[in-house]
Amino acid sequence: MAVCDYCNKNFNFFGVHEGDYSFCSANCKNQARALLKSLEQFTPQQIEDYIGRSRAGPCRQCGKPNPVDLYQSYRVISMILLTRWTTHNHFVCRECARREQLKSLAYSAALGWWGFPFGLVLTPVQIIRNIVAMSGGADPKQASPRLRSLLKLNLARQVAAAAAAPVAAPSKQ
Repeated sequence: MAVCDYCNKNFNFFGVHEGDYSFCSANCKNQARALLKSLEQFTPQQIEDYIGRSRAGPCRQCGKPNPVDLYQSYRVISMILLTRWTTHNHFVCRECARREQLKSLAYSAALGWWGFPFGLVLTPVQIIRNIVAMSGGADPKQASPRLRSLLKLNLARQVAAAAAAPVAAPSKQ
């Protein structure tokens, strides 16, 4: 499962992809594309400064002054004929991300096997995905490409919200 970069809905295999972005539908892709056009008013250095400020920490989970990034953990739960698998995004430091990935690995190992046939297939996949995520990772000195994309979209949302905000009328005295 993936998460739509525009509306944050989970979707399975049939999303729409463009560059570093993943969307649940063409509608979300088009709305995100329209939002991203507002970034043309910024220089590349201004965007880089925004990304740097966003990652500067402290970590929202542990409060330590570590740089933060976007990490993912993967879970599966099965109950006889029902199997559900999810991807969770975490905007935290690397230490907290590993802790979340370990929790998801344990969760999947305990609760993923109990469905037939998908629990038996998806549980090893999610466990391996968590192990790979825990052992790898981006260079902590630089933002991951996924985080960079999402922060650009967030900046575009802020610009759109500021443009839509009503301008306060001057007070009469």
